[in-house]
Amino acid sequence: MGSGRQVAVFGAYGHTGRFVVAELLERGYVPVLSGRDADKLKAMGHEAGLDARVASADDPASLDRALAGTSAVINCAGPFASTTAPVIEAARDVVSPHTPAPTAADESGRSDQTFVIDAVVRSGDTERRAVARGQDIYAITAPLVVEALDRVLGGHIHAVGVASAGRMFFADDFLRALSPQIALELHQ
Repeated sequence: MGSGRQVAVFGAYGHTGRFVVAELLERGYVPVLSGRDADKLKAMGHEAGLDARVASADDPASLDRALAGTSAVINCAGPFASTTAPVIEAARDVVSPHTPAPTAADESGRSDQTFVIDAVVRSGDTERRAVARGQDIYAITAPLVVEALDRVLGGHIHAVGVASAGRMFFADDFLRALSPQIALELHQ
């Protein structure tokens, strides 16, 4: 499943589903509407400006497509005795280690998946926040590791021995060095 704020709602146009969609929106999530009735999904999706994906508990491939790119699934489609197992299997398929890697979307081989990491630290009345955004969270691993290696081998560290990255490097300087792979916002 994905790492963003997209959440699939299976049975989104039903009575309970509508409440779940409204609550997700209120909390800043992006519901991905799913269910069997294409017309109801299309109307609800158009009205709310949301992605709608037709899926049926009887069609595992359609459930796989409905959950693609989402971080979680909420099953609002009854009868639950009939829908729960297929929805669970679709969710397992998406997070399975046998699921193929994302498809390359650019010349460097990165996928078109994006990520956002939002960290907030508070001490008393002081709050600091860092937001990092980028493309393909797996691809960013290489510049992270090589930047750390370069600093260690170059002697540009603030601690020696076994230490966390936070003790070895100044976080803001380290993260800025990863540009253009990530965009960084620091708020103090």
